[in-house]
Amino acid sequence: MIKAIVFDFDGVILDSERLMFVVMQEMFQKYHVELPLNVWGQAIGTQHGFDPVGYLEEKSGKKIDNDAFLAERDAKFNALVDEEDVLPGVEQILKSAESLGLKIGLATSSHAEWPSKHLERFGLSHYFQCIKTAG
Repeated sequence: MIKAIVFDFDGVILDSERLMFVVMQEMFQKYHVELPLNVWGQAIGTQHGFDPVGYLEEKSGKKIDNDAFLAERDAKFNALVDEEDVLPGVEQILKSAESLGLKIGLATSSHAEWPSKHLERFGLSHYFQCIKTAG
């Protein structure tokens, strides 16, 4: 008998993976470097699966200010994410799970403030009895 369901956050509740790829492609274009999806895929679902600045330096032959690059990336990304809505069907699934008496959890490789901020913004945080994050 199923007693609980566990959601991932990025790519399941919020389409953040696509948005980050869009931002990274834009950032790489400034250096005339392509960021292939199969290379970017190393970053998905991890905290340290891919070093974008190292890769960009290698491909461009230029020294990149890591802190400035990441600050610009984060600003662009957060501006896009803050305009995003919850993915279609998520709230209906949560309501259905709740009506069936299932416990609902969230597991993510993101840090705690990330899903918490957006679950609150979407009005979904009350559905989750347990949230496990990277820290």
